[in-house]
Amino acid sequence: MLSKKQIEEIREHLESAGNPIFYYDNDADGLCSFLLLRRWLNSGYGVAIKSYPDIDKGYARKVSELGGDYVFVLDKPRVGKEFLDEIDKMGLTVVIIDHHSDSLGEDEDRDNVFMYNSYDEKKGSGDSISAIAYEVVKNEKDDWLGVIGCVADHYMPNFGKKWLDGKKEPFDVYYGSEIGKIAQALNFGLKDSVSNVVELQKFMSRVKSVDDVLAEVEGNTSFRKRYTRLKKKYDELINRAEEGLDGKMLFFEYAG
Repeated sequence: MLSKKQIEEIREHLESAGNPIFYYDNDADGLCSFLLLRRWLNSGYGVAIKSYPDIDKGYARKVSELGGDYVFVLDKPRVGKEFLDEIDKMGLTVVIIDHHSDSLGEDEDRDNVFMYNSYDEKKGSGDSISAIAYEVVKNEKDDWLGVIGCVADHYMPNFGKKWLDGKKEPFDVYYGSEIGKIAQALNFGLKDSVSNVVELQKFMSRVKSVDDVLAEVEGNTSFRKRYTRLKKKYDELINRAEEGLDGKMLFFEYAG
């Protein structure tokens, strides 16, 4: 985990932002870390990054389009030089929160860029970004969001025990609990059009409880349809794959 001083610094950056733009990796850990920060601050916009491995120059336009005054980058292994150059021209601060071993690199020495990376060389890994975001905001009513982001990133959180069903491993939570079902649903929901992902962000930014995420409520229609359709295909692939199970070896070839 980041140091107490680093956590406090991130919180100070949040408090200094009036309308931050949160760029996040296109998975449940990225989404949930954004939601934890956004719901605590009650302002800002999220932008799911579909480019890989870095954020390309084109994404910088979103800052101007959305009237952003601060930039946060969550869970991206690389932040493109041209992207940072564009943010430089706007005179804005960039806060990067990550856990990969190769984050930023040569572009780290910029006066307006603040890097917070939990990667531990001895462990060969870093804390989930959702775990870091939860540590920053400490919003207990949103601990379920932190748990979802963590287990989706194969990381066992030290908070939100009531959502873990007594399980000890992230995969057991992800594949064998209700909170894990929602984590899978969010991962599927992010594999949608940009407009529907924006709709999902808006819904998740105001949802009152974990029980409402997959319930038939206003604002999540597109998300539920996407999840239902992809889950059906996913289950079909799993069933086909299991037919090829031979002892501890499984070979499955698919296309499309």
